[in-house]
Amino acid sequence: MQTPLLQVKHISKTYQNSKGWFRNEKVQAIKSVSFDLKRAHTLAVVGEAGSGKSTLARILAGEMAPSAGDILLHGQNLNDTNQRQRCMDIRMIPQRPSLSLNPRLRVGMQILAPLVQHRSLTRSLRQQKLYATMRDVGLLEEHADYYPNMLSASQRLRVTLARAMIVDPEVLVFDQTLSAMDITMRAQLINLLTMLQQSRGMAYIMIGHQLSMIRHLADDVMVMQQGEVIEFSPTDEIFESPASEYTQRLIYAYNELVQGPNS
Repeated sequence: MQTPLLQVKHISKTYQNSKGWFRNEKVQAIKSVSFDLKRAHTLAVVGEAGSGKSTLARILAGEMAPSAGDILLHGQNLNDTNQRQRCMDIRMIPQRPSLSLNPRLRVGMQILAPLVQHRSLTRSLRQQKLYATMRDVGLLEEHADYYPNMLSASQRLRVTLARAMIVDPEVLVFDQTLSAMDITMRAQLINLLTMLQQSRGMAYIMIGHQLSMIRHLADDVMVMQQGEVIEFSPTDEIFESPASEYTQRLIYAYNELVQGPNS
């Protein structure tokens, strides 16, 4: 049997919250989360605020360490991988991509930053990689000399995507990136991500609650509530016959929005 691209095994995260002098309260943000992800597949993670979605995203991207559990890529524990390689293997697109861009730096410099930091390439090869990645996400070469405020919101999103992709990651994590987009931008992103996944074979983890987009993109859906996984099924099963009461409420609200209350 082929080893999944990504294996998450019993990940937990506990925070210590101060409750005054000499008193700490333990808060378990994530409780023994496990899942597998295949190459060129998309997993959507949905749940209410405080369900642990964003904490999971930050752990996967290496921004914080889990309190317990393991993450394996190609069967190798990422705890045994050097941090530089880890930062290239799994990249995260933030919730508000435009805010992650430095308004004082040209776009090309910002896209190149991870490549300069994590890989040793000649200037010529870096430039070739920059232009190839920009073309892949639908940007023009001349955009490299622009500042972020000279671009549209859609183009700025493509810049953050190019910045994540320039080191050839295996997995892209979208931390509620979809929530601030209008319908047109979502449609553009669906087409772009589908094309990139087919050409590069990347796997996606989409954290959020935009069910219309998730239905188009995701192969599987994982539902979280209070730090636990309460349902994990193929996308069609989730939308057609949700098992948990919480998921049923999510799908009911989505159907009312899409089809109207009298359908």
